[in-house]
Amino acid sequence: MDRQRQNLLIAIVATLCGVAAAQAADKPAFRALSWIAPGQEFEALSSEPIGSLRLSAVLADKSQDIAIGRALFETPTLLGGQAAKAGLSCGSCHTNGRDNPHFQFPGVSGAPGTADVTHSFFSSKRGDGTFNPVRIPDLAKPGKVSRLAELPDLETFVRALIVEEFDGEEPSDAVLAALSSYIRALCDGCDKTKRPVTVQNPLGRIEQALMLVEQGKARLADDVLHLLLASARHQLGLIHERYVAPDLSRQRKALKKLSLDLMLVQRSLANEQRDNRLPIGEVIEDFSTLRDELIRLESQSLYNPEKLARAIK
Repeated sequence: MDRQRQNLLIAIVATLCGVAAAQAADKPAFRALSWIAPGQEFEALSSEPIGSLRLSAVLADKSQDIAIGRALFETPTLLGGQAAKAGLSCGSCHTNGRDNPHFQFPGVSGAPGTADVTHSFFSSKRGDGTFNPVRIPDLAKPGKVSRLAELPDLETFVRALIVEEFDGEEPSDAVLAALSSYIRALCDGCDKTKRPVTVQNPLGRIEQALMLVEQGKARLADDVLHLLLASARHQLGLIHERYVAPDLSRQRKALKKLSLDLMLVQRSLANEQRDNRLPIGEVIEDFSTLRDELIRLESQSLYNPEKLARAIK
């Protein structure tokens, strides 16, 4: 193990010990606190950029690809390896496709909003043994890689990020097409204001992911379906982190059950006899019931800014 990787592992172990201590002290243990810059916790956890999409892209034939791409963008499973273990997704560095000025992963970031994209902890292929963090780009802004749909440049770039920068599994053409469609649809000139983080945000992402699975179970590739289900499970976990009050224990159990049910749906994808019929309908019904409860009880959760501020002091 090289010294850079060893030092980072020590830093991460220390961070995880801090999370465990927080749990023991009945404080919330947000996984994101592992990569949020000190002193910026409340701002990072209470608001996010809107991340608007270009209307022309949404109205085009790529609208479903954009929706799938946005879900996959928020899925740690896509990146695999150490990133997935840490709970990092594309959206951790690029909040709603933008940048993230609060991101500061131990041993990988320099100043907040930077990351060393050639660090050996995340990549066995690109690790260069040199600490050289760079500013995390806003993906809605034009970059060095062409966004033209008639060129394969963006798909090639995204594939390299997944496989080489993060040691993820080789993505299918369908996965690359969806992610690239989402990135191309990001709007630089649209609304740049922030919005409050509410339970409606992850609930909306879960609902969309489940509907994409339900509508596409007969024609979407298995890896796309698996990642969509992983996206929904990840969002359930984000909600679970915030419903920590003793009076919300029933809702926390229901969130866990939904996640386990979705895991069983994922496993059914490996069954060659599934005949394109995934057991998703009942899960969607259970989610709809729980969604209404979660919205009704939101003020008791850490989506309430006042409760959040007190909890992370």
